[in-house]
Amino acid sequence: MKICATAASPQQAKQIPARSGERIKVRGGSNVGAHANGEEALRSIPGENPDVVLMDINLPGMSGIECVARLKQRLPQMQVLMLTTYEESDLIFDSLRSGTSGYLLKNMPPAELVQALEQVHAGGSPRSMNIARKVVNHFQQIKQPSSDVEKLTKRETRNARLARQRLSLQGNRRPTRHQPEHRAGASARRL
Repeated sequence: MKICATAASPQQAKQIPARSGERIKVRGGSNVGAHANGEEALRSIPGENPDVVLMDINLPGMSGIECVARLKQRLPQMQVLMLTTYEESDLIFDSLRSGTSGYLLKNMPPAELVQALEQVHAGGSPRSMNIARKVVNHFQQIKQPSSDVEKLTKRETRNARLARQRLSLQGNRRPTRHQPEHRAGASARRL
């Protein structure tokens, strides 16, 4: 597994892969790059072709979330783990929408980081425990529509209301000689 890291400073970027690949051996792992900002990562990561990228959210210049979105456009098969100190729900969900496969907090023990790298490489989606709880809580709070009508968008609801109004207006009018009902009745009388 080829691992690459992007963090807020050159020192942090070099420490992350060292933490995950050199000091605590990831089975079959090798460190292919360390980047101190998103712009550098965008230039270098496609050539390094890592299997897994560890990305920080708070980068100088471009955010880690934006960097992930751009990288995933170019390398959709690449797995990204957000490794950060931020626990805010909006950052968690923005990261997931950008294409990250997992969201981890930097204070996790090194052995758990290695396990997360192996999990994401095997197709998993690792999350720190309290991040997983936030995701679960978010989905539990979403109100499920009680009927199909509640699932309609505002535009669909408006169109359905207008169609209902047209139908009720047509039901209250007498047919004119140009409407099909009038002609059908006249044809039937001739027979």
